[in-house]
Amino acid sequence: MTLLLPDSALPGVRDILFSIRELVKSNFGLKLRAGIVNVGELKKTGKELKLCKLKISDFYNQAILTGNALDVAESFIKNDDSSNPYIIPLTHKIKIKPDFTGFTCRWQDIPSHRGETVSFIVKMNSPSTSSDQELLKIVLDQVSVLLGNDVEIHPLKEEKIKVDLSGKYPSKEATVHSGSRTGIFYFLRRIKIKIEGLAVNLAIKTQWRFGPKINGKELRELRKSQVIASDFRKYDGTLKMVIACDSDSRESFLKFLDDLYRQGKLFYGYHVSDRALMTCALHEGSIREVHFVDSADGGYALAAAQLKEQIKASRG
Repeated sequence: MTLLLPDSALPGVRDILFSIRELVKSNFGLKLRAGIVNVGELKKTGKELKLCKLKISDFYNQAILTGNALDVAESFIKNDDSSNPYIIPLTHKIKIKPDFTGFTCRWQDIPSHRGETVSFIVKMNSPSTSSDQELLKIVLDQVSVLLGNDVEIHPLKEEKIKVDLSGKYPSKEATVHSGSRTGIFYFLRRIKIKIEGLAVNLAIKTQWRFGPKINGKELRELRKSQVIASDFRKYDGTLKMVIACDSDSRESFLKFLDDLYRQGKLFYGYHVSDRALMTCALHEGSIREVHFVDSADGGYALAAAQLKEQIKASRG
């Protein structure tokens, strides 16, 4: 994930990234790499970075990043030198703790309405940014031709989104908010999530028009906003998509990508599942929200591993 932030926010952001990295490591056994690179330094390398905003819905504006400066920033952060100045050191002392208010994960895995849910990552390999944009348009056009229109390929369908009352995902949310897998704060958070989940489930099943609202929306309408404010397709130097499709259309699209890969025009990776995962971020006090989508059982992580293998092979 790439974030662009003003210098004034850096002290707090550095604290938050450090805390999240350590929380994920201690509670989930995962290793995250977090770093900060000044855009001014990237410009000095002669690389290009451009930013624009795309309105996805009334609830969600998506940032789109283009240019080869992102690759340079990634290489800076991935340098394993212990003295790497772009990585937040293990000795960092925090003053600000992260606030996970609005960060939720309370839905069951969402089954594909077409049989498959596929995570794609496509990285252009053109000689210039303008060439990348031309190739990106060709790829997106073929998504429509080979996979379907936006309604057909959307991995989320309102009627298939159901509240998770099993405790599988709410337990992870409780861990993130309490900072631990045990203790009184974890226990109380689990109870709170359970009660809220039952209320939302009841409102959806009965189409209940009363009761509390979340971000100005009635509980029975929550699933609709999940669909229209999801990030199932995005571009930050690489095209990332989570697509609902059938096996035939997926194979046709992969053949198209493979032809371009063999011509040296792009690299790609993908992961096939039969369902999607969704994590939600709601901004308190406003209608802004975004719902992060991936395919189950590996998703973007496995697609990225395949992409990296292609890049490595191309460089001998």
